[in-house]
Amino acid sequence: MGGAMEYGRQKMAETFDQAKQEVDQAYQSAKDTMSREAKDRYEAAKEKVSDATANLGASMRNTQYL
Repeated sequence: MGGAMEYGRQKMAETFDQAKQEVDQAYQSAKDTMSREAKDRYEAAKEKVSDATANLGASMRNTQYL
C-alpha cells in the first residue's frame, strides 16, 4: 500500500509541476505581448508628436512677422 501512495504523491507532484510550468509560460507570453503592444503604442505616439512638431515648425517659418 505504501508504494501506491508514493506513486500517487509522485503523480500529483508531476501534475502540479506541469501546471506550474504552463502558468509560467502563459504569464511570459502575456508579458511579452503587452510589452510589444506598449512599445507599438509608444512608437505611434512618438510619430504623432514628431509630425506635430514638424507642422508647427513649418507654420512658424511661413508666418510673416509684422
